[in-house]
Amino acid sequence: MTILLSNSYNFTVSNSLLKVDTRGYEPDELTVRLLDDNLLVQGRKKSSSSKSTDSKQFGQSIRLPDGIDKYNVTAQVMDDGMLFIEIPLINSSMYR
Repeated sequence: MTILLSNSYNFTVSNSLLKVDTRGYEPDELTVRLLDDNLLVQGRKKSSSSKSTDSKQFGQSIRLPDGIDKYNVTAQVMDDGMLFIEIPLINSSMYR
């Protein structure tokens, strides 16, 4: 599977696995959504002290190709901060 991405954040695609470097974000600061044929990956982190409030965020929309099983896309944040998104292919033998 080939997915073209802009390089605004560190995304790597291999077969049907999308890896996103989300080090520095907690799992509850990440959002993965599927809207039609677009996969949306977002992260937003806020930190505040008595003198200031800082925030950082990223967002990426990825157009998914035909032939994927969009009802079984899964996402998991690993201990090393990498977000793994599995994008399974439709079993073509189902449609023969």
